[in-house]
Amino acid sequence: MKKSKNFDIEINNQLASIGLFVVEFESILEWIRFDCCAILQYVGLEQWGLSDVIFGQKVFTAGPLLNCYEQICNELINDNDGDKISGNDILERINDFKKKFDKQIQVRNDLLHSNYRLGSRINEQTNEIEPTELLALKNSPTKQGRNKKVTVSSRQEIQNHIDNLTELKMIQRTIFRDLMIYMSNNKLGKGAYKK
Repeated sequence: MKKSKNFDIEINNQLASIGLFVVEFESILEWIRFDCCAILQYVGLEQWGLSDVIFGQKVFTAGPLLNCYEQICNELINDNDGDKISGNDILERINDFKKKFDKQIQVRNDLLHSNYRLGSRINEQTNEIEPTELLALKNSPTKQGRNKKVTVSSRQEIQNHIDNLTELKMIQRTIFRDLMIYMSNNKLGKGAYKK
């Protein structure tokens, strides 16, 4: 039996889609780290490297980093006499972003801790080995015993998550821009950050 001509291409595409998801996810985390550092410098921390040390710690995985980012923004906006309407709008958008990104954190954890079935099947008509659709399973025991949860059942499903991350990255960048404008307009901090 021989492999179908698309076998290696499809398996590589499946692996590439998993990798692209991880790259997009980590890109958002890096922007969140950058934003935390920039905010601290804007309000008075003079050395960028100090904030890099803080937010580069292993304990700042996706969830804790996202929580810290949200709390920094809440503290800045709630602890001043600035424009509460635009401040509350930013906080609502951060909260919405956080809810959506929290879901992607779970997707990422599921993707990275799944057992992938990148397999093949025999096409009985052509007698060729063909790739199967991507399938990822994760052990998820229940009180009744062993259980395997399907975390991903197609390459299109991963692409949908990638599309969600792309949208979230644009939302997050817009929030940061608006937060910097808010801080400038309300004279919070010393001024522009410099890396």
